[in-house]
Amino acid sequence: MEEKNATKISLSTFFLILAIIAIIVMGVFIYKLNNDKTKEVQKSTELQSQVNILNETVSNLQGKIDTISNTINSNNATSKAESEKIQTTSNTSKDQNNIKYDEEISILDLKDLNNVNLEKYYEQYNGKLLKITGYVTVTGGTEMFLSSVGLSDNDKNLEKSYVGGHTNDSNLVKIVNNLKKGEKISIIGKLSKEKSIPLSLDIINVINE
Repeated sequence: MEEKNATKISLSTFFLILAIIAIIVMGVFIYKLNNDKTKEVQKSTELQSQVNILNETVSNLQGKIDTISNTINSNNATSKAESEKIQTTSNTSKDQNNIKYDEEISILDLKDLNNVNLEKYYEQYNGKLLKITGYVTVTGGTEMFLSSVGLSDNDKNLEKSYVGGHTNDSNLVKIVNNLKKGEKISIIGKLSKEKSIPLSLDIINVINE
């Protein structure tokens, strides 16, 4: 009986020791697991802090970039406005001082105009924008057109018109009606459909010389 009791005590002690070892091992494992978890949480916190710092840095940089971009855009807009203003001024000046035309005819060549060379003029210049310079002989309204003007070759020969022009453009009518006899001007226009002597233009512009 004592032998059996000794064996039972010995087994109980063994299992107790085994249980204690298992508890110790589990305790160590749990401690290590908890320790690792704490370290991971700490690393995660540090990483999040670094991310926050980076985000703040990026935000600051973006703000600076936006400010620089806005400044550049503002400067570009100002430069563009100034450029357009200069270009507009340039175009206006060009329109005033350099009105385009295809050909210029000397009024001296028109002094000997007759039915033969009238046909030649129409063959050569019909449809082209012509410029003719001379001295105002007469201005006024006509039955067909609101206003017309005649030109001579010099300011001493104002009784003879070697070329005429007419217009029904109200803006040009005001200009033509304000012209004075003997004033040197250029008229720009196309040959009238009705062939006539003196030569006649449909005026599209009048330039004071």
